[in-house]
Amino acid sequence: MFLPIYLHFTMDVKTAFRIFRLQENPTETDLSVSYRNLVKRFHPDNNPGKEDWAHSRMVIINNAFEMARGALVSENFASKPSADAATRNGTPRSTEAGKRNRPVLHVHDLENLMLDGMYRYYQYGLENIHLRSQGSFRSHFRKSLKTLKKSIDDLETRITEHTGRYDVRNAVTILEFANCFSECIQLERPYTPSANAAHARAYRKYRSASELLDAYIRSRLFPELNSTTRRPPLGGPGLCEQDLLFVICHHHDSGWGDHSVMKLRLLEVFLAYLNIQA
Repeated sequence: MFLPIYLHFTMDVKTAFRIFRLQENPTETDLSVSYRNLVKRFHPDNNPGKEDWAHSRMVIINNAFEMARGALVSENFASKPSADAATRNGTPRSTEAGKRNRPVLHVHDLENLMLDGMYRYYQYGLENIHLRSQGSFRSHFRKSLKTLKKSIDDLETRITEHTGRYDVRNAVTILEFANCFSECIQLERPYTPSANAAHARAYRKYRSASELLDAYIRSRLFPELNSTTRRPPLGGPGLCEQDLLFVICHHHDSGWGDHSVMKLRLLEVFLAYLNIQA
């Protein structure tokens, strides 16, 4: 795809949608998927020797994404029926009628919604808990959680309403991954230095395992985010599991034992999620 540099100065909504090659009546999920695909292609880290060229393209892509997303949000808000329109003769329409009129959300769409929340989390380095309370990073963290929660709620609805075994089996795996990921990123807390050497050792093991797990998830799902300064640490899931089990078995009362159990569960469901992608 050719992205002329002058588009940065003449951007409008129509041009923004054309950049992402979206079909008629696209959803926010469609936009996010197209955006991630373009980032993989044009990110400076994926274009060695052409960093300046790639950066100029990413400026265009990011501007187009913000404009297109803003247009979709405005359109969706305007298309929602008001409370008056949802009633007839003062009586609210039945919830069953609402369910019949609600568009079917496919598991693939909900999976992309989940990935969108995770992408934002890693894109802004929010695995660093100290960033989450600073300025715009706080907003990005909240948006990431909100997107994950929506994907979780919609997946639960999809599983309840759908009867296809294969579809539901995949949806359950995706739901478990989304749930564990959401819970784990919310349980993190700043470290308070301890005079207890065993507790300090437990924290070091837990922190090392957490960094390995984040790096593993990021590198498998969003390899374009692995810049030269964020290379995956050596060890992978094997060392991550080893460190978490060490904390669980030897330092369960350190305050990091329960956290390690959750992280170990996240590793397990992520590996299960990768299996359904194979």
